Amino acid sequence: MRLECASRAREDLSLPFCSHDVIVDTTRSEPSTCAEAWTLYIVAMSEPFLLVLTGPPGAGKSTMSRYVAAHFERSAVIEGDFFWASLVNGGIAPWEPAAAMQNEVLVRAALHSAALLANAGFSTVLEGIIGPWFMDVIKEEFANVELPIVYMVLRPTLATCLDRTHARLADPRHANALSDEGPVRHMHDQFSRLGLFERHVLDTSEHTEMETGAEILRRYREEDFALSRV
Repeated sequence: MRLECASRAREDLSLPFCSHDVIVDTTRSEPSTCAEAWTLYIVAMSEPFLLVLTGPPGAGKSTMSRYVAAHFERSAVIEGDFFWASLVNGGIAPWEPAAAMQNEVLVRAALHSAALLANAGFSTVLEGIIGPWFMDVIKEEFANVELPIVYMVLRPTLATCLDRTHARLADPRHANALSDEGPVRHMHDQFSRLGLFERHVLDTSEHTEMETGAEILRRYREEDFALSRV
């Protein structure tokens, strides 16, 4: 086996740019097109899994979840914010102490949806603010998931998160995203004291989007990010 760059695959397939290498079997001829090289890459990474991608606002969860999912043959993304956006009346800001029960219910809904997709054979990425303080809930909802379960915390510096939460408001896709400094600081602080779960952290402060995506894809199988079932 040798490594063959497939960085031009995006041009042919309108998929996220891939900054790392495609595994190509040298017992056969070289791919004749970038699309063929990209297809070989997807097949090489087709073993399904369930990834919980979390972190504070501005960590890059939404962007990275779709970047990662696009690299797998059958894949799905669950956006945790969807469940909060589904509340019409009576919702409580999730960083408020009174929101504890509401938050657990909404996190359970997101986890349950991800478990259903994973058990159907989809490589599933669940992105949202699902910190280790929900670990008992995570393990309950994933108790019957048979695929490998991965838990990753994207944690840039606070300054990076604040810059990103303000900058993304210019993007229509993030028009309603949280940008208030107080809640961003509060949630970043929550993710800064993870104890035993520090091993699940990726500091992406100095990374571009492509570098962050490549790092996730390179390391998601590492034991440090595996979620224990006990």
